[in-house]
Amino acid sequence: MIDRRTLFTVLCLSFAVPTLGQDTSTLSSIDDPGNPEDLSLLSGSESDDLAGAAAGGGADTKDLPGPTTDNKQPAGAPSGVKTIYSKNQCTFDISDAHGATYHYDVSPLSRPNGEGKDDYLKEIQVGPNIQFIYRMNICANTQNICQDEPSPATESLKIPAGETCRILGRLVDESDPIAANHGQYSLVPSLNTDTSKNPSQQDLIITYNNGDLCDPAKQTMRSVSIHLVCDNSLAPSASVFKDVKKEATCNTEYIFHSKYACPTSASKGPKTFLMLGIIGFVLYFGIGALILRFHYKEEGVENLIIHKSFWEDVPSLAKEGCSYSMDTVKSFKENGMGSFGGVGGAAFGSGGGSGSGSGSNDVSSPSAYGSGSSAPAEDYA
Repeated sequence: MIDRRTLFTVLCLSFAVPTLGQDTSTLSSIDDPGNPEDLSLLSGSESDDLAGAAAGGGADTKDLPGPTTDNKQPAGAPSGVKTIYSKNQCTFDISDAHGATYHYDVSPLSRPNGEGKDDYLKEIQVGPNIQFIYRMNICANTQNICQDEPSPATESLKIPAGETCRILGRLVDESDPIAANHGQYSLVPSLNTDTSKNPSQQDLIITYNNGDLCDPAKQTMRSVSIHLVCDNSLAPSASVFKDVKKEATCNTEYIFHSKYACPTSASKGPKTFLMLGIIGFVLYFGIGALILRFHYKEEGVENLIIHKSFWEDVPSLAKEGCSYSMDTVKSFKENGMGSFGGVGGAAFGSGGGSGSGSGSNDVSSPSAYGSGSSAPAEDYA
């Protein structure tokens, strides 16, 4: 059994001895309406689909062919994309190209919440008669339901003849056997280059697949990528659905700025260990005081300190251990490795034979527990 002086010696010696990227250049923003009468902002035949559906009173997607079953990532997705397997997932852990791990918790953004009850909304007016309406929720379905089916992101077209909508993606259903229906998440270089507002310089993109049919010939489905941009200067209520971008294919990207889009380290840093240590000490002394008070019937605050004699000896033990450590390091520097055993012999017992010399660890000896007199057993309860 190692005595306490040896323990403090070892502790003192331990102190004495010494990006994943995504090319978004192919995305064209539709925040700029351009020609008011031009619906080419939507790729392919999308404008005809929506406009025709609005004029005809709505689009029926229930008879459309199902999605493909391959596990291809959305067009333009960076390497290192991770798959979402659980529904309504709001927390993500992911590492960048340099091995730094980030933890995201976007659950405070899920509507309804303390900042709002309605969906996050982005309206884009194209001329006097055409309006695109984009709705989304974060890790939850929108409050405004499209086609009587839940989804986290929708796109609506509103013209004088009427309004129609389509689903851009669906939340992940872990029981769904079709791999292509599961979403992905990834890190990309931040759109916010102000390091004071986004020190990590990383953004999280959450992509939901399994939207409405996009290309009947290829049987591909729509997807939506929610690009979360960290801005810790924003108040919680100031989170903003800032922009909508479209690819030439079937993916729509939502740009969303929020302080809740900022990551924290997923690994336990010094602050975490410090907090755990403080909590441990509070529990140690609190539970110890209860035991001494109600089990051993101790009276007075000074008698409710668990292992009181030990803690009284801590200052002298720490001083002795550090002095010994400094002497050991000094001797090692002067005489080499061979001097370590000789200097340290006193700490572990100096005698031969039974080893019961001045370094004895006999628990019956008061010196085995420090320089004080022997303490009552109840003090070490």
